[in-house]
Amino acid sequence: MAFATIDVTKGITGSVPTANLPTIPVTKGGTNLTSGTTDQFLKFTGTTTLASAADNAGAWERLNGTSGTGLSDITYDNFSSTYQVYKIIGSHTMSVDDAQTRMRVRKSGTDQTSSHYRFAFGEPYRTSGGGGISYNTNWNADHVRITQGSSNAVAHPTGFEFTIYSPFDSTRQSACYLQSFFFETGGADTWKAWTGSVWLDSTTGVDITGIKFYPDSGTFTNAKYSIYGLKDS
Repeated sequence: MAFATIDVTKGITGSVPTANLPTIPVTKGGTNLTSGTTDQFLKFTGTTTLASAADNAGAWERLNGTSGTGLSDITYDNFSSTYQVYKIIGSHTMSVDDAQTRMRVRKSGTDQTSSHYRFAFGEPYRTSGGGGISYNTNWNADHVRITQGSSNAVAHPTGFEFTIYSPFDSTRQSACYLQSFFFETGGADTWKAWTGSVWLDSTTGVDITGIKFYPDSGTFTNAKYSIYGLKDS
């Protein structure tokens, strides 16, 4: 005689063969997946789940972040060959006016202070009376200026994006790209922006393991920094 129902709490032992197991849907706490591929990850959208290695390839990954006030510098010392490109996004005000934001690269936890930094920035600006463009360059400096000294740096924020390419590579020099903005008061209130490139010569520009941002006087206030790494795949 056939049973209409089976009491699964009594008289059943052993394991159900894998081939007989169902795919558990997301609505029941499962993933709705029966298998995956190396390096895939799960992305939940509320009712469905995506497993895709493509979503994990070539994406920016946030590696670290710093925020606070009264900071004498912001330093990252974890560059590696895992990431071929690093991007630092930062904003802050200053504890004193007329302070510059500066950058140096680091090797094995040590600032590189030799005169091997070279940069060329275009400087578009706008005042109440008009605007224009000028240039800011240096050859063989011992640092890179991210901004010039702003006479109103306490009250107005500075922001920038700094990208450094192949810093951990021992076979080629690193190149960098900067975009920054800052506000200055003088004869007229002026918004300025810098955009351009940074070169590091063969002494400084290989085997870079970290980077440091610092004011030439005072400290950073209201600082918010994030660093991202870009994998090849």
